[in-house]
Amino acid sequence: QSGKADIRIDFTSYYHGDNLPFDGPGGILAHAFFPKTHRQGDIHFDYDESWTLGNHMGTDLLQVAAHEFGHVLGLQHSRKPKTIMYEYYSFFYP
Repeated sequence: QSGKADIRIDFTSYYHGDNLPFDGPGGILAHAFFPKTHRQGDIHFDYDESWTLGNHMGTDLLQVAAHEFGHVLGLQHSRKPKTIMYEYYSFFYP
């Protein structure tokens, strides 16, 4: 055992060391790295978003987190709207 976590979660802003800077409120919400890449298991959330849980008054953290965990597990984007792996965020609960 290496003592290193398999999945690392961070809330950060703008330039944060991975060449994928955030853009402040709106726009890019989060990003994650696929298995077998140099940063596999890293999930970064844009600190400047208005994160909420279970309502449409901001960006739903649970919904975005589930999407990013999908990427960490190797899932690609879906072309089907209203699915958790759809490329664009839209508040919904299935």
